[in-house]
Amino acid sequence: MAAGAPEDAIPILKKLAERHDNVIQYRTSLAQAQMQAGQQDVALETFAHAYSLFPRNVPLTMHYAEALVRANQPRRANLIIRIGCSLKEPPSPSKGEGWGRGFDETLSGLRCSG
Repeated sequence: MAAGAPEDAIPILKKLAERHDNVIQYRTSLAQAQMQAGQQDVALETFAHAYSLFPRNVPLTMHYAEALVRANQPRRANLIIRIGCSLKEPPSPSKGEGWGRGFDETLSGLRCSG
């Protein structure tokens, strides 16, 4: 996808995802393009559908969780990660860690297995 042109990529990625249901990259790229185009609700639906098809795909899990955090749904992101990943150690409020502080800081303590 060309930088700054998610609207152009969406119809192409949508067709590819529909034709090749087993190729996770098309669905992930489609959802990311939808997020970049400001279609947050549609992107979350696309991520949710992809996640239902590929629940153990670690990159998808992380992209979906990031989108949920950006959509101000950190608890749902936490659930998605906990389902697909294991925690190295739980976030510690005493260390200032938690799902409300920001995606990058929060995910620093996670180790995904898949």
